[in-house]
Amino acid sequence: MAKVNAKAGALVATALVGVFGAMTVTIDSLMIDEGYVDRKYFDIAKVATACGGVTGPGVVADKVYSPEECKALTAQAYLKISLEVARCLPGTLPADTRGAFQRIGYNIGSAGFCASSMSRLALAGDLPGACAAISKYIYSRHVKDALGRPRPIAGLIERRKRERAQCEAGLAATPLRPEMLR
Repeated sequence: MAKVNAKAGALVATALVGVFGAMTVTIDSLMIDEGYVDRKYFDIAKVATACGGVTGPGVVADKVYSPEECKALTAQAYLKISLEVARCLPGTLPADTRGAFQRIGYNIGSAGFCASSMSRLALAGDLPGACAAISKYIYSRHVKDALGRPRPIAGLIERRKRERAQCEAGLAATPLRPEMLR
């Protein structure tokens, strides 16, 4: 794994601003939502994770990450997911709406987002419906009730409320143009 430092994190954050026009998601707030852990652990979905929800081969067993390394890794992971999620959304969206979809994509993965009703509705031009669909993503297949059915996760319920509010705030603040509805 390449050495990561605070300067790299700042460069990635700058790249995010350049790619998306405005930084609607701060890495600090993302790390709060994801939970900051300075070493490898297995999340509620049984995925090896570190820092601010970083997953994948970059997560090293027995390594303790510094706060600067965690910010940089989280920023890099967020940029990667944001670019992948962008392919599954209309090209023009209000910044807050796009930011909400990027946040949920970071949480459920780009493949999950691209296969979601959020993406399908957004691409079909139903942006209010796409924002409303955020509220459906409150489960993990690994968390079941006594009857074996998926159980809503309290932390995800609250997180999705914030993401939906951000998504809808973007729509309310920006008049929808025809190119946003393609």
